[in-house]
Amino acid sequence: MQYVFLVPLILGTVVSMVVLFLPFPSFITSTLWRMGIATLVSGFLLRGVFDIYGTEVPYIIFYLYAGIALLASSLILYMYMIISPHHHLH
Repeated sequence: MQYVFLVPLILGTVVSMVVLFLPFPSFITSTLWRMGIATLVSGFLLRGVFDIYGTEVPYIIFYLYAGIALLASSLILYMYMIISPHHHLH
């Protein structure tokens, strides 16, 4: 929990560096990316709270799965936008 700030810092920096060299992502792509980061941070914070409280919650792993799925879908849409000749996802 003490390093949860690294998730938005690193993932946000990755997007900023990509935008410098590649086309700007569409609204849907950037929104999915931000939702993925927020989901991961929420899951890590909840995990820390439950660890401090001393309880085990087996459903916290779904935050990780959902965050990774959102990030992956954002990357797939962004790659499709770059490869597609007509950029349908604006």
